[in-house]
Amino acid sequence: MKNVTKIALAGLLACGSMAASAFESDELVGTWCLYEKESAGKLESQQVNLTFNEDGTYDWMDTLTKKSGTWSVDEHNLILSDIGVQKVISVSDHRAVFMNDSTLKLRKESCF
Repeated sequence: MKNVTKIALAGLLACGSMAASAFESDELVGTWCLYEKESAGKLESQQVNLTFNEDGTYDWMDTLTKKSGTWSVDEHNLILSDIGVQKVISVSDHRAVFMNDSTLKLRKESCF
């Protein structure tokens, strides 16, 4: 039974790696709503518009602040100049999940 569990876990990890490596930077261009943050098992609702521009700049806007910076991607990470490195968990046409100290969930639309 332990071997079956190890094989299943290895398969899940491999699929996660494939999803992250299949990620293309142009999939992020546009406005995304950061709607949920999970940290240490605690879920927090968020309302942050994160707009990735084609020129490699981004705008981070919530109800109180606006930040701008540059963004880029490497094999498995999203790099935001003023926010830091986010590990890419998954990106699709309408959803994205990133992780650093917490898990960030986004949907492709404006929060406001």
